Amino acid sequence: DTMTPSVTTAVRPPLYSTYGWTERLGILDLLTPFFLSSPDSSDFVRFEGLGATEAEALLEIMPADALLDQQNNGPHLCELLRLAVERPGVTLSGYRIAPPRWDERISVDGVSIPQAPDLPQAIPSDPLVLYKWPKLRAQLALNSAMGEPDELLALPLEGGGYGWWIWWD
Repeated sequence: DTMTPSVTTAVRPPLYSTYGWTERLGILDLLTPFFLSSPDSSDFVRFEGLGATEAEALLEIMPADALLDQQNNGPHLCELLRLAVERPGVTLSGYRIAPPRWDERISVDGVSIPQAPDLPQAIPSDPLVLYKWPKLRAQLALNSAMGEPDELLALPLEGGGYGWWIWWD
């Protein structure tokens, strides 16, 4: 008499809400114009250029715990969305993880910020650029960031001059 062990597959509960929340709450519709590829092609789709209008809508409709999402050492999603709402010209980039993955979410991993008088000056090829992070972090109210960004660069602006590109890998 040999017994065959029972094999059970553990199913992880969804990370932030019930499966399909990014579709059900209208988030997919908000993000679709900013996707870099078709949302039907993969469970991972990048977006870029998300601005104030969409950020404000996301702040209103996303589950509270999903707004605390962090890309590695970056700030909470809610802080980045508020930054886009409150500071003219800020755009966000990131990705959507689609259902049925257990970790369905919206994450922001990059932010483009136009130069402003209250920010340290963005200078191309500045060897001391990471020393500007503490002031940028404070001025932009990115208080939940747990570490330095993976990239902090002077970003050429369309009308001339430079702004900031901040990215967390």
